[in-house]
Amino acid sequence: MKVYKTTMRTFLIATLTFAMIACNNNSKEKENKDLTMKMEEVMQEQKNKVNENLRNVKEKIDKKISDLEQKIKSSSEKAKANLNDELAGLKDQEKKIKIQMDKVGKTTQEEWNDIKEETDQVLAEIDQELKNLSKKLEKTLDLN
Repeated sequence: MKVYKTTMRTFLIATLTFAMIACNNNSKEKENKDLTMKMEEVMQEQKNKVNENLRNVKEKIDKKISDLEQKIKSSSEKAKANLNDELAGLKDQEKKIKIQMDKVGKTTQEEWNDIKEETDQVLAEIDQELKNLSKKLEKTLDLN
């Protein structure tokens, strides 16, 4: 009978230990899953903000393209060549924005920080190029 009690006690201790380990592992898995979901939510919020910034810049560029196309129609031949160069520059910026929007849309959680940094850099470059184009445009329109 003593052997039976010892065997049962050992069996119960082993079963309880296994159950505790299993519960602990399930708890860690749930914590990891919750953390992953939270990280995905944060990334999605950031992606939404970045996409909104990209859309705003694209709308700004589209407006400038439309305005410039109208100015080209009423400009002298001398000014048209310069304005067409400016228009080509704006269309290049628009392409960069579209490419970046596509990258942001397709990025994974592992790539997000790199893509966000790249997007910030692209937006800064485009902002500077738009300022330069505006200055060139003013000079060209003064020639008209």
